[in-house]
Amino acid sequence: MRKNLFAVLILVVILGGCAKRPPSPPEEQKDYFETAWIDPQIVISDSLFTLIRASRIDSFPTDTPVVESITIPSVSFEVARGDCPVVVNILDEKSAGMVWPLLVKNLEPGFYKLTLDFSRIDFRTLPPGYYILKVVNCDIPQMKLFRRE
Repeated sequence: MRKNLFAVLILVVILGGCAKRPPSPPEEQKDYFETAWIDPQIVISDSLFTLIRASRIDSFPTDTPVVESITIPSVSFEVARGDCPVVVNILDEKSAGMVWPLLVKNLEPGFYKLTLDFSRIDFRTLPPGYYILKVVNCDIPQMKLFRRE
């Protein structure tokens, strides 16, 4: 009995010690990038929003991740074809119903960023809460959630 136990123990040590271990998972890559707008131009600036355009965008490495603020309402989008209108609306987050139309316009191809200016929007028109800034161009929607405080 002792011989059998000893043989089993040696077999376990040999097989356990010589077996291949599963490869360790690769470390997560920690490369962070920030978007750079190359030669941006203001296309529209009024009391409600500012729309900028760049013919190209690039990126550059950063040490920390770039976290977009939910309290700064802006949305970036690309216009690939100038023959489709760009439609921008503010939607209610709960019902997805339109709260406020902002823009319907044909724009040149390029990269755009629309940023709202809350300082001129009163609280009766847009009360505190969560909203969606929605852009549709050539049936391609782009949405960004934001919070009005």
